[in-house]
Amino acid sequence: MLNRFMKGKDGETGLGLAISRAIIERCGGTIVAWNRPHSGAVFRIRLPFDK
Repeated sequence: MLNRFMKGKDGETGLGLAISRAIIERCGGTIVAWNRPHSGAVFRIRLPFDK
């Protein structure tokens, strides 16, 4: 579980993803992140669709 009040290595990063996850989950959605084999990261966000 991500702690939204903890910063990453050297205290520079770490808040954005935890806060994003909290908002997305509160809306009934999901967020998944993974590293690509040779470059970059992928973030998949799914939110419910209501008509």
